Amino acid sequence: MLLKKQRTDFFVQESKLKNKATTKSVEDNNIEIGMLVTAKKMGLSFEELNLFSLDDYLTFVDKWTGNEEEGTREASQSDIERFMG
Repeated sequence: MLLKKQRTDFFVQESKLKNKATTKSVEDNNIEIGMLVTAKKMGLSFEELNLFSLDDYLTFVDKWTGNEEEGTREASQSDIERFMG
């Protein structure tokens, strides 16, 4: 009786089985998984995440991490004159 080698890549993409160098590029392209992980780290359930639009979710992440732009505006002539002295 001849034994066959059992396939181990049935549910795993072959690119993830090869080596760590290619894994980084695959992970960088997996935006959806990154969004789910970020939401879970922020304590959101999948039901709560489902209530957000993409724009709402990104705004929520900005506010939660403190990376939100607060009150930025275009400089006026008086601002430029005050800065230049």
